[in-house]
Amino acid sequence: MEEIASGLRSSRTSTFEAAVRAAVELGAEGDRLLAGLDGLRGWRPVVVVAALGEVDGPHGGAVLRRAIASRGRGTSDLRCAALLALAKREKASASAELSEAVGDADAAVRDYAVMSLAAVGDGRAWYAVLARLTATLGRTRKTEAGDDLSPVVLAVVYLLRHVGEDDGQAEAVVSLLRRRWSRLTDRERRWFGQHWPAVVPGSSGAGGARAARPGGPATVAAGRSAVRGASTGLRVASPCGRTSSAPVGSAGAREPQRAPAFRRGGVVRSPRHRVAVGVEDGHGQAGQPGLAAL
Repeated sequence: MEEIASGLRSSRTSTFEAAVRAAVELGAEGDRLLAGLDGLRGWRPVVVVAALGEVDGPHGGAVLRRAIASRGRGTSDLRCAALLALAKREKASASAELSEAVGDADAAVRDYAVMSLAAVGDGRAWYAVLARLTATLGRTRKTEAGDDLSPVVLAVVYLLRHVGEDDGQAEAVVSLLRRRWSRLTDRERRWFGQHWPAVVPGSSGAGGARAARPGGPATVAAGRSAVRGASTGLRVASPCGRTSSAPVGSAGAREPQRAPAFRRGGVVRSPRHRVAVGVEDGHGQAGQPGLAAL
């Protein structure tokens, strides 16, 4: 135990990372060790916050909430990682914090809040997420998301998890997507064409035009099927997942003041925010989206 605690304070990257892995293996005691760390600099707080998503215990939740509430220059990565870690750790019980972050001034934080809500959130943020989706589709986006999951798809995944069979909420989602179809990226249009063809403008869907009307049972059912079966699996990846070949920095260089670089197959480094996020294909549990690995 003392060796692990000492390693978490080590200036050597390899020693620090090994200590984080060991702390995660300790479970609740590791939660205490990780939550008790302070004064860390550079990328290390982000790694510790991500690790707190891998353990259970009485201490880490408060640390994650403080990280989410932090503000100022250089806090974006930390807050994004904390949102994902809290979602993995507390599931739907994290919905209050996730919902509040949907309206955050930081665009990255908003995206990660919706990502986490899509995986585990309850329905309280439904109208806030719809407003965010409406704003996203109200502007022209010049670049595609790359390795990041589409914020449009993630918002729709969340919205469809919390609609009734025939209520106006489903109609609002379908109508918005059809009105703003030209604002979707090519990847998003392909995604909807593959997983939810009934929403494509001009498409009658498998059940005919009447069955595929906005808010109709066939459209909602198809959307929910897309939510359950789409290949948009998400997990908050442990900092332990970095493969030995993933570079932390060039040989002989000073310890980098950023999160370690992770590769696909272990942990994916987000091109925009460098937060440890893993992406995997998979299906959700019954009634849950294909993000249930979170």
